[in-house]
Amino acid sequence: MNPCVQDLLNRRPTVPDDISLQDTIYLNAPLRDTKQKEQIVRLLDDMQAYERDLDGKLNDLRATLDLIYQAKKEVSDGSERLRQATASPIRALPADIICDIIELCIDFEPFWSLPMSVCRGWRAAAHALPRLWHQLRLTGWCIMKSGRTSLAEHWFSRSGLFPSPTPFGWTHMLSNADVERGDDLDLHGRRGFHRIHDDGSFEEGAAKADVVADESYAQHMVQLLGNQLRFPARRLRTYALSPRRAMQHLHWLPFPRTPSPAGESASPLSGHDPKPPDAPIVAFARSPLLRRLNLTVMAEFQFEPHQNLRRILRECIHLVDTHINEDGLISAEREVLGDEDAILATPVTLDNLRSLRFDEGSICATALDLPNLTALELDRICWRRSADLGAAFIARSPRLESLTLRRVSFQESAAYLLQLMRLLPQLQSLTLDDCTIDDCGLLYDTLTVKPGEDMLLPGLQELRLIRQLPRTGRVHDAKEGFVAMVKSRVRRRSLGAESCVLRRIVVWPIGNRLSFYYRNTMREMEKDGLLLCFDLDDGEYVGRPSRGDCDYLYQDQYW
Repeated sequence: MNPCVQDLLNRRPTVPDDISLQDTIYLNAPLRDTKQKEQIVRLLDDMQAYERDLDGKLNDLRATLDLIYQAKKEVSDGSERLRQATASPIRALPADIICDIIELCIDFEPFWSLPMSVCRGWRAAAHALPRLWHQLRLTGWCIMKSGRTSLAEHWFSRSGLFPSPTPFGWTHMLSNADVERGDDLDLHGRRGFHRIHDDGSFEEGAAKADVVADESYAQHMVQLLGNQLRFPARRLRTYALSPRRAMQHLHWLPFPRTPSPAGESASPLSGHDPKPPDAPIVAFARSPLLRRLNLTVMAEFQFEPHQNLRRILRECIHLVDTHINEDGLISAEREVLGDEDAILATPVTLDNLRSLRFDEGSICATALDLPNLTALELDRICWRRSADLGAAFIARSPRLESLTLRRVSFQESAAYLLQLMRLLPQLQSLTLDDCTIDDCGLLYDTLTVKPGEDMLLPGLQELRLIRQLPRTGRVHDAKEGFVAMVKSRVRRRSLGAESCVLRRIVVWPIGNRLSFYYRNTMREMEKDGLLLCFDLDDGEYVGRPSRGDCDYLYQDQYW
């Protein structure tokens, strides 16, 4: 025991061995005399003083105990760190596994922003493995200030010898607060530009200031990605360039070694008369490994736009995923599809392309031959004008499994839609999103499986009808035809056609006029064991899939 504590316990006051005094204290006997009373008062004072000594010692012991506990915790933490230094699972991981963790868990972020701050081991692995240096994001705040190009040079030196995919992003920050958060400029140009001063500060300005900022961006980008840094364009796999307005000034600036400008562009500013340059097309030729291309037709392509698009696609022979938007062309030239015979005679063949999306009445679809295409999206196309060329294009894609028609006009041309479906016996997924169709009842009736007749779309497994409501006068016929179509296709399971049965239906009406009827009807079909999955505009799953019948389930967002 602690000597101080033992000494304090030994000094404990005791009652004298006097029978008369003990009877007075413990048995409530009367006081014998005044002397006995004074003796009891002295004994009480001693007891109170001893109690105060005990309280003080107890407080000292508690403080000492807290210090001991704190010291014990610090020593325990230090011991744990020493133990982890020799047996930590993270430190024991091979460098390749750490690299895989970083690549799988951190998406669309420069790797140095997160994993390099975990520990020194991760930082060393990040510096030692070149395949981590596969993405570079440069911002206006980073590039416009002097001395910031050393980061890009460091990146080029580490990634130059490694043949890995090289995404490159060029983004523009709006303010210092946005810079701290890392918010990028809206890709569709809905936010305004700000003028950037030499010290890196931002100033909101008018159109003239926007021009200064855009030209400065273009000049810095040309200087950064030009001959000085020897950008590895031949290893480029994915390239995105924003903001849009910066592309307006690139056609009058030198582009000796710049990778393909697979970005978005608005119309040129007034007062400039751009000429049809060859620099963008030559840039595509310097990126033979490009896999994904998101291309909005540049304003300078308004000179012979169809031929220029074909020249670009001929250079990108390894494309896997492509999105082409021709909104940059003026509408008068966008409506001209060109000479059909000449277009179909020399199509552009892309054997590796799997996914393709066209926006804004694209004319480029007519010049492509895609034997291995599996997913196609068409947006805002007037099918009546381009029916022959579109049908020929789809006929050249025998492996097409998914077709999405978004805001495609079939008005006064419902026969073209049926003709299109007859060209796709292998189609597994069909999406009609806000398309203009005169008679939905006729569409449902055509898709209904009838005994003794050839079935349209025999391989259809997923049907999505988004914002496809019939006209007011044909509501009853449309809902009856829809239910008959669904029943005829889901009942094929009992006929031994499991592989081609309709597995998933998604319906998103604009209003609620048909929702109640659809809901009750689908519940009845679910009770009969016919329906696998059915989504309504309230997000409720009416049918419950059986085990193994439905490969995936997901819920779309509200429109």
